[in-house]
Amino acid sequence: MRILLTGSSGRVGRAIYGALVRDHEVIGVDARVFSTTRIVGDCGDQGVMKPALEGVDAVIHSAGPHAPHVDLVPDAEFERVNIEATHQLYEWAQEAGVSRFVYTSTTALYGDAVQPGACTWIDEDTVPQPRSIYHRTKFAAEVMLEEMASETLPVRVLR
Repeated sequence: MRILLTGSSGRVGRAIYGALVRDHEVIGVDARVFSTTRIVGDCGDQGVMKPALEGVDAVIHSAGPHAPHVDLVPDAEFERVNIEATHQLYEWAQEAGVSRFVYTSTTALYGDAVQPGACTWIDEDTVPQPRSIYHRTKFAAEVMLEEMASETLPVRVLR
């Protein structure tokens, strides 16, 4: 299988790359250089992503600013990458005939559903209560992808 992996230089992306590269052709895309990254560029850049999607069977989208970037990266950058670029990437993948789309999210978006110091069960019925821009944008992307998902390009979200 030919897999396009965004965020391939990040901690999560490197782990995904390592788990898949033995059995699949993994094309890493990231704005930062690392050994797991074949294409250096922004996941929201049409000029980078459209050619990269040619002949791809699956997209695993793990790019974007994360929790440690809150207060260091402008909120607009969280929105641009975690929501807008995700929207564009899904559309470009659909146009390219990709058959699988996996989005890496976070359990942290449950935020205030978990009370500090308390043991709380989290399951599929727990309503997310995002605290930060990171949580809000990851949750917004999940909701958006759920609405965009189609029979030809289903979406799987990993929290």
